[in-house]
Amino acid sequence: MNTSINQDTALTAPGAPQCILQSVLTRLGNGEIPEAVDQFDDAFTFTDQSLGLEFTDKGRLREFF
Repeated sequence: MNTSINQDTALTAPGAPQCILQSVLTRLGNGEIPEAVDQFDDAFTFTDQSLGLEFTDKGRLREFF
């Protein structure tokens, strides 16, 4: 399975949210937590539905991951 992401076109391509998600999951799987979190916009909300947690701060999200 090819999991490479073209970072230059990921935000403008059709299906961009799926590209971003795949890129974040790939980086997390490779232990690249700071790089994964850096892909989020500065104004974001990440919600873990299973734990009922919500993050809006990149530093806290890095700690969580």
